[in-house]
Amino acid sequence: MKGGDHFMKISNIYSKTNRPVLSFEIFPPKRKKNQTRKDFDTLLNTVDKLTTLNPDFISVTYGAGGTDSEGSFKVSKYIKDKGVVALPHFTSIGYPSQEINSYLEDLGQDGFANILALRGDLPKEPSKADMVWKDFLHATDLIKIIKKEFPRFCIGGAAYPQGHQESNYDGKDIEVMKLKEEMGVEFFLTQLFFDNDKYLRFVETVKNHGVTAPIGAGVMPLMSPKFVDKILKLSGATLHKELHQTLDKYRDDEEEFLKRTIDFCIRQVNDLIERGVDGIHLYTMNKYHPVKKIINNLDIKTAVNT
Repeated sequence: MKGGDHFMKISNIYSKTNRPVLSFEIFPPKRKKNQTRKDFDTLLNTVDKLTTLNPDFISVTYGAGGTDSEGSFKVSKYIKDKGVVALPHFTSIGYPSQEINSYLEDLGQDGFANILALRGDLPKEPSKADMVWKDFLHATDLIKIIKKEFPRFCIGGAAYPQGHQESNYDGKDIEVMKLKEEMGVEFFLTQLFFDNDKYLRFVETVKNHGVTAPIGAGVMPLMSPKFVDKILKLSGATLHKELHQTLDKYRDDEEEFLKRTIDFCIRQVNDLIERGVDGIHLYTMNKYHPVKKIINNLDIKTAVNT
């Protein structure tokens, strides 16, 4: 985003931009006993390179219950200080309600204008000490607090083109999106998907049910065959037939697998741009070169050059 204002609200980026908004997602190094400064330096070096691709904003993930809170804050601040709009995630699961305000105050005092409000994954086997997650059974519980106590934030929300894994009836996700918007969400970023036709039908249905906020399309280039099964399990997404064939044929050939999946991603993104999506949100997996190749092969260069 050349000449961009890192204090700009993301809702304004969508409303003032006459082409698909481009955004990236990264994650801080996971906390571990042997974590070194090198882990952070490697990520920050990647951030430096990703910013040269002129994204409109970069989002930074946040572990449930604050497990990666320090790293998320540091990386988000680094992005903002480089003059790029940063979108810190906030995952409320694991927080007692009285601790929510403290973190939000820190974000506000440090000049952040945007926040992605998420519930996070429920603990698989909650202990007595973990029962605080019941304060935030839904993302809307967090959105309500942000809107009431910190109205200066532009709030983003998650959307699920193939349905949230906990949805128990058709149409629930659409109802939840509409409720989130009514409560103050000003834009949405979707879970990853690989079938554009299904995604666009989802968007059409959502819009027909009254949702007006822009919806960024979440796209993930598959970097390695080793992690495909895990990604699908966590996201609930289904592979496109072409990617199934690629995985079957090149599961033991990472180089050829990456070449073919990046080519698929380029075609997927170009098709989405051609069909008029609000935005492209690339899950970068903290990689620069594959993302650069995708951006450099977009048919509409103004998607990154305006």
